[in-house]
Amino acid sequence: MNLKKLIQRKIFSSLKITINTFYTAIVLIFVLISGTFSFFLASQQVQENTEKNVKEALTFKSEFLDTTLNEVMRQLILLSNNPHINTLLLSKEDSIKSYIQVDNDVNRIYYRYHDVLDSIYMNLNNGKFVFWESEQQQLNPSFSYLDYFNKYSESKESIYWRNLHKDEVFTKNQNVLTVFKLIGNESSTVNGIILFNLKENFFLNIIDNYNVTDNSYMMIVSKDGALFSEGVNNQYSFQLNELREITNGNERGQHFLENQNGKELLVDYSTIGVSDWKLVSVIPMDELTKKIKYIKHITFFLILLIIIIATVLVNIVGKYISKPIKNMSDQIEKIDENYTKLDYTSSIPREMEILYRSFNDLMDRNQNLVDQIELEQEEKQKLEVAALQAQINPHFLYNTLSSVKGLCDMEMNTEASKMISALSSYFRIGLSRGKNIISIEEEILHIKSYLYIMEMRYGDHFSYHIDIDREITQYNITKLTLQPIVENAIYHGIKHIRIPGIINIKGYQKDNRIHFDVIDNGIGIEEEKLMKIHYELSSPFNGEERELVGIGLRSVDLRIKSYFGKEFGLSIESEYGKGTIVSIVIPKHK
Repeated sequence: MNLKKLIQRKIFSSLKITINTFYTAIVLIFVLISGTFSFFLASQQVQENTEKNVKEALTFKSEFLDTTLNEVMRQLILLSNNPHINTLLLSKEDSIKSYIQVDNDVNRIYYRYHDVLDSIYMNLNNGKFVFWESEQQQLNPSFSYLDYFNKYSESKESIYWRNLHKDEVFTKNQNVLTVFKLIGNESSTVNGIILFNLKENFFLNIIDNYNVTDNSYMMIVSKDGALFSEGVNNQYSFQLNELREITNGNERGQHFLENQNGKELLVDYSTIGVSDWKLVSVIPMDELTKKIKYIKHITFFLILLIIIIATVLVNIVGKYISKPIKNMSDQIEKIDENYTKLDYTSSIPREMEILYRSFNDLMDRNQNLVDQIELEQEEKQKLEVAALQAQINPHFLYNTLSSVKGLCDMEMNTEASKMISALSSYFRIGLSRGKNIISIEEEILHIKSYLYIMEMRYGDHFSYHIDIDREITQYNITKLTLQPIVENAIYHGIKHIRIPGIINIKGYQKDNRIHFDVIDNGIGIEEEKLMKIHYELSSPFNGEERELVGIGLRSVDLRIKSYFGKEFGLSIESEYGKGTIVSIVIPKHK
């Protein structure tokens, strides 16, 4: 015995072991799937929350900086447009009064925006008028603003922003950020500079207050420099050129990059619009994985705990379920022809009571189905006998031969010969060597032979017309489909009217199906009777004889459904006193 059979035999040795094994396996699978899914979902949520916090922090800080720098630049522009400065530049008569007014404006701006401004410096006409404000600083005597005209010339408004750099204007030589405006040019007789130095600590206080994860940091990056958060871990730093490259061109962006130390970092940036500086956030991905690893350990512990608890519970439930089912199986083994139902008491669980009752109901239904099958087999035998009788109908043969004899007695040999040929064709196709499926072309030839014989027998009492689409003659049909319907039209419709009867037979294709309509102008069918015919056609056989539907019509409908499917068959429309239409639908079948 191989290992696979040994395992199967062990697992299925009893219901309790089977329940324990499969339920434990199912619980294990679902717990693992749900645990894994929860782990990945939580990991993704951690990353999404981090990215969301980064974006919110960037948006808030960049908007705050943009607002502050906008206000600083607005003050610089207002100062540059001060009419008293024009007076000083042109050295008009009231220059002293204008000098005092400008000096007051510079003091006002400096003290009002002291939290962001480190110093203000303004020089007009190469030292003719100089204004400055700063704490405990002196002007650098070697500083000349004329050098700025050679370095900066691209701004249309002559306003420029400088990232972190050493202060060139004052002697303290500390780090500052600068915004300045050039007036005129180097060769102009009227020129100058208005320069605001911004405090490095103001920006550091903003970007240092950033603790999304450990070792995450911010920086302000521009074409001419960068301001980093304090205490940046070198292993998570970036080359400045690389940062400029990835932040160039777009106002906002996010990238997953690997730095020169092989550390994967999440870089998110936003643009400070007025200065076109980039506020950049850098988050080490291994800081995120620390949280993910923590979630992984917690998830694993919970999965293990759930599996242990589930195993204990499954064992208890398996024992509880298997006992009443075993009692039921012992009774089922005793089921035979005499003992067909299970005995049970009301003390068993409700679910087991349902099983007992359902089993007993199933046994009753099975017996009913067996009885119904026996009845249907009985009807099928009758239909087969009817079909055989229709192939060789002794009354039809006798009446036809009598008609032939009459024609011969009247020396109408040609008509007698045609009638015999039609009879021969009728029986040849009707027998068809025992085949039940023939071509539509053969079926039409069969019905033509039948109608010719009937027309010869009844003279001018009725006429017929056959209109068949030539394209459908290649398809197949069940034998003796049209003849019973036409026979009903003659005997139950046309024979009951005084005017000449007309039978129209149409065959056509529609919606990938083949349709036949047998239309007569006979007496028709009353509405109540027609409803009963429809009921008898559609209802299963119950052993009672059908009052209105003859064996012929029932045989046609049953054989079509048997060969082609229940969606096919015949239908009847009729109006009393006007006639009847019997429609047949079959598939295109070769």
